[in-house]
Amino acid sequence: MKDAISVLSTISSKKEAQNLAKVLVKEKLAACVQIVSGLESFYFWQGKLCQDKEFLLIIKSRRILFSKLVKAIKKHHSYEIPQILALPIVGSTASYFQWMKNSLASK
Repeated sequence: MKDAISVLSTISSKKEAQNLAKVLVKEKLAACVQIVSGLESFYFWQGKLCQDKEFLLIIKSRRILFSKLVKAIKKHHSYEIPQILALPIVGSTASYFQWMKNSLASK
């Protein structure tokens, strides 16, 4: 599957992460969403240095679905500017790619 991507997004709470994960999988925009806890982020926001505990979502999807995925994340995300970073998946087993393809919307 040449258009496989892994999308990274951070979110403020476990409940919000779980809700977003469920939406993305139910809408077939993500084959799988993994939630990683224990993340600590440092960044500037509105001129102020911030330090927050966050949750990282690792979202398996396809490039063809990226614009719909972005819209869904923005709709269900509490941040004004959510992190949405797409990284190509350059390899995996054929069976995993087939499972991903079967789990996702065609367009």
